[in-house]
Amino acid sequence: IVKNLIPHFLHRLRMWDRLAAERPDTLVTNSEMSRRRIERYYGREALVMYPPVDVRDFTRTDAPGTYWLTGGRLVGYKRFDLTVRAFAKLHLPLKVFGTGPELPRLKVLAGPGTEFLGRVPDEDKARLYAGSIGFIHPQVEDFGITAVEAMAAGRPVIAFGEGGARETVKDGITGQVIEAQTWEDIGDAVIRFDPAAYDPVAIRAHAETFSKDRFKEKFGALIESLLIKR
Repeated sequence: IVKNLIPHFLHRLRMWDRLAAERPDTLVTNSEMSRRRIERYYGREALVMYPPVDVRDFTRTDAPGTYWLTGGRLVGYKRFDLTVRAFAKLHLPLKVFGTGPELPRLKVLAGPGTEFLGRVPDEDKARLYAGSIGFIHPQVEDFGITAVEAMAAGRPVIAFGEGGARETVKDGITGQVIEAQTWEDIGDAVIRFDPAAYDPVAIRAHAETFSKDRFKEKFGALIESLLIKR
């Protein structure tokens, strides 16, 4: 029913959306990727302000753990199937946190070393990050908070190099950026991964640039500058 009704309203909705986008004096967005979208679809420039991450909720660990970690909302576009498939081939331990419609499919793809944890409380998630070798981020996100949370725990991230991960993960310093969104590239990065090549102190320091305090400071300065202009 919804699909049949949408075409009748879509044109008006687009007109309203475009007019609404013209009203603000300043647009603020969460990444370069979304800034480019705003420029493309609305013809407007936007300021990039990375969203705040609760980095203080995570404790840095200086030694790698015993398993790899991934997780979030288990939906199709996040491509957790690539990570699960890669670890099924590698026969290496992987923990997956989160729930969503992809869970039954992921369980079918998983190898014996993959453990699905479901929804976990924040304190348990912090311990999961701390006990991991590293975090796998296979998806394209506007920003990608889970990757920053992992770095706040001092853990390096293997990420597909599109979207927010291109801005948050410093290749060779806080993790590794892979160029192809395939299970083969994830598996290759895991096989070649050397934990000794990464400094947890540097990783944590980078994560702190996305902290709540930093966000408040930058956003407050932005508001003050806009008020002065008015």
